[in-house]
Amino acid sequence: MISSANVMSDEGQRRAETCDRRTKAKIALLFLGLLFISHIPLWYEHRVVEFDAGTAIVLSYIGCALACLGPLLAGRWKPQLAGFDKTVLPRKWSGIGLGVAFVVLAYLTYAIVCHLARWLGLGRAANVQTGLEYLSLPYIVLQILLVAVAVPVAEEIFWRGYALRQFERLMPRPLAVVVQAGLWAAAHLYFIGPMIPIFVLGLMMGLWRQRMKSLLPLIVLHTLINGSWVIQKLWIPYREQQKEFAEAIANGTWASFEKCQKSPQGLQIRKLATKPPNEAVPGIIAYLGSEDNDIQDYALTTLVLKFGSSGAKYYAEALRSPDVRIVAEVEVVIGMTRCSGLIPQIREAVATSKDLRVQLSGVVGLWDLSDLEGLEAIAATHPSEKVRKAARRIVENLSRNPTAASGPTSRSATQPTSIASE
Repeated sequence: MISSANVMSDEGQRRAETCDRRTKAKIALLFLGLLFISHIPLWYEHRVVEFDAGTAIVLSYIGCALACLGPLLAGRWKPQLAGFDKTVLPRKWSGIGLGVAFVVLAYLTYAIVCHLARWLGLGRAANVQTGLEYLSLPYIVLQILLVAVAVPVAEEIFWRGYALRQFERLMPRPLAVVVQAGLWAAAHLYFIGPMIPIFVLGLMMGLWRQRMKSLLPLIVLHTLINGSWVIQKLWIPYREQQKEFAEAIANGTWASFEKCQKSPQGLQIRKLATKPPNEAVPGIIAYLGSEDNDIQDYALTTLVLKFGSSGAKYYAEALRSPDVRIVAEVEVVIGMTRCSGLIPQIREAVATSKDLRVQLSGVVGLWDLSDLEGLEAIAATHPSEKVRKAARRIVENLSRNPTAASGPTSRSATQPTSIASE
């Protein structure tokens, strides 16, 4: 299909080979326009708006199709953009062994540069949308076909089969390799990082393309790298998710767990959980104020298991929230994550709040933190009889067994009537 679509007239061939300054400027401008158009679906998907998984995959496939077909259509529209190196297989069978060696060397080089860049703090950390969605087996299969098959073929056809050829007509060959590697790395700003390993890999692949011509080793290398990404970001989390499902079924909580996994709020919590604590924790804390108890539990569990005591700063801020539901849930989170530095704030919340749920949840948090002194003061002086009664029961429990610090942490246990009646 490529060869038939790339046939040019004799006049077009002569015009393509005659590259004065004006023609070079046209080629450069038209190529940049083609690059932009072919990557619109990918940029739009990852940077402008967040789509559901199905829409994101469709846009990605459209981007791959444009990357493959765009140069062919552009060459017919403007002869200045014609010129496509169609060599896929090595010209000699002896080049296959060399291609295998190149793939191994380039893969190892890419891995080493990735770790080095991460160690030096260079580049940009990965922020991958596809790893944030609810994972299903059909979704994983579509991602494998996209990331490990369609993307490597499309990108190698576009960047090493077409773009590099265009740059060689505009500038010296060594500089053409550098430029295509830089633009290829920049084109990935919408998706992954760090950028330095991608740039280094682009240099190696460009040099191979110039010297050995064949695209096949490059496609194989690209497939291995992207396939490793799929395993790390999608397949391993999918297997872990299946274990969570099995545990939820065994514990009899499957209905609420499945609901949270698939609901818009649950998906948003999963997305937030992949971000740094300064972005994730405040966002997840907001879901503690949800009127849906299942969503509250899901947010609480995510904070405890994913961030633990690292979110202490944001828990302290949440204790001053006007939403009493958030305050009550955060008190429980503080206890479960053993943030003992926040004991004074919980004591203050129990003493000053007029909401019974906040008062009793604070008692639960102090129980988890083994704050016997604070609980004794509440049991003796708090104006609410229910709160005093709950505190006295916990003090008696701690007095008999000081190591029994883990108080009731389930949803039912933090309800006012449940704690007060213990």
